[in-house]
Amino acid sequence: MSMYRRRFLTAGGAAVAVTVGARTAGASASADSTTNAAASPSPNITVDFTKVLTKVDPLGIGWTCSTYKGGTGAANINASATWKATLAALGAGHVRIPLRWNHGDPGSSAGGAQTSGDADTYIKNIRGMGALPFVIYGGDSSDNGGLNGSDAAAFVAHYNGAGGSANGGPVKYWVIGNEPDVSGGTSAYLSALPGIVSAMHGADPSVVISAPAAAWFDTGLLQAAATIDGVGILSYHAYNGGDAAPGGFPNESAYHANIATLKTYKPGVLYGVEEANWHYVGGAAEFFDWHNTCFIADAAGQVLSAGGHFTQYSDSNGPLGLLNDGGGQGQPGPLGTPLPAYWGLGIWTGMAGQFKKYSAAMVPVTSTLAGTAVSAFACDNGKVVLVNKQAAAQPAVIGLVGRTSGTYEVWATQPGSPTAPIHKVAFGQYSGSQISYTVPAGTAVSVDIS
Repeated sequence: MSMYRRRFLTAGGAAVAVTVGARTAGASASADSTTNAAASPSPNITVDFTKVLTKVDPLGIGWTCSTYKGGTGAANINASATWKATLAALGAGHVRIPLRWNHGDPGSSAGGAQTSGDADTYIKNIRGMGALPFVIYGGDSSDNGGLNGSDAAAFVAHYNGAGGSANGGPVKYWVIGNEPDVSGGTSAYLSALPGIVSAMHGADPSVVISAPAAAWFDTGLLQAAATIDGVGILSYHAYNGGDAAPGGFPNESAYHANIATLKTYKPGVLYGVEEANWHYVGGAAEFFDWHNTCFIADAAGQVLSAGGHFTQYSDSNGPLGLLNDGGGQGQPGPLGTPLPAYWGLGIWTGMAGQFKKYSAAMVPVTSTLAGTAVSAFACDNGKVVLVNKQAAAQPAVIGLVGRTSGTYEVWATQPGSPTAPIHKVAFGQYSGSQISYTVPAGTAVSVDIS
């Protein structure tokens, strides 16, 4: 959660987020008269709604409340009802937030934004947005400074014990500390971790605890945390958008492969990429154009399809934010303008009911197309997400196993106006278990099939 960091992602393994193509949509919604032409081409994508690829992690897709307040002091869910409402409109599954116990007067634990007495307001506001609160138990003086079992147990009891509902509780999901591999040292962190985990479970056996919140895919730290009884989530951070790869995007298989690796370290728990964004390099233009929209949409899909949860960083932190926080550095529009990453999450969340949200299970997708520039993912509720990360529109013919006929809608991001809302670009009827559509260049779309 440091200001403007770059994180690296270890790549490896086979791609599961399959590559696909699609067909260009217009600027406004229209019926697609070519979808079911008499001589339909063969599918180049197949979605199998009769099988389950993986259950979706209960935390799903969310974002981090940095607790920073931006250049105006209003870029914060506690400080601004408008800020809160714009973020609530995403309909995210969870909101991750750094908090400290602070001798019973809890507040933000974020470096440069430490507060006292406002933690409960944050939790209540997160609940009011319809999201699960995901609390980082941070040190009173720094991310990991002074973490201990006594404070951790008291913090859990504050929300989950008698009277905890009045404080905004209960809080089921917790993270212990933040990025010990760059702040405080892994040895001290790992030494303290078993006692902290035990104390938190002593206060409430039902809590699910994430560790080590590694600053990158730090295999040594992750494997060490996996051996500790009671660690229920293995988590790491990745700021690698724009790293060397075709088109400036991460290796197609990297996110999925890393979640798969975590499963070998400790089977049967949860797994998360709990901070992710384009990396910060001197105010890189890609933060503010279609690149970040497509990066966030693609990375979230890779993590979700591997069975993990995905957390964007963050709501307010200059270019790393979901909204313009008034801090300058090239952020487009006035205070509160949604930045491209916002719409990358929104293509998955469905914008709080505007269109389909990711569902409880991912289903298998296969493709005959080559390359890694376009990705496809699908959910068991009929939501198919296609992400075109290249400069040319791509025609897709989607074959639907388990669905014969019905209706569909297509919702798309706007690469030419990357701060503009997701909009409906096409709708129609399909038959013969097939839909054809073309995804424009630099666009993420949700094909919602009924």
